Amino acid sequence: EGELDAVRKSGIAVNDEELAFGIRAIAAPVRGRSGNVVASIGFGIHRSWLSMDDLVRELAPLLQNTAAEITARIAYH
Repeated sequence: EGELDAVRKSGIAVNDEELAFGIRAIAAPVRGRSGNVVASIGFGIHRSWLSMDDLVRELAPLLQNTAAEITARIAYH
């Protein structure tokens, strides 16, 4: 299974210090009217704040809800 397949399945992209030492990040897709991904929303934190597992478990649902709200507003207009 490739990374993009894993992202599609989970609905969240993760980055565990892959772009910058000490930074963990997650992102969720924002979709347009057609259902295609048109943007993403995400954030990063310092690794000392949360483990990657805790970051995903505790904050990914909030991020996904926010992405869904943005998607709904885009699709509505």
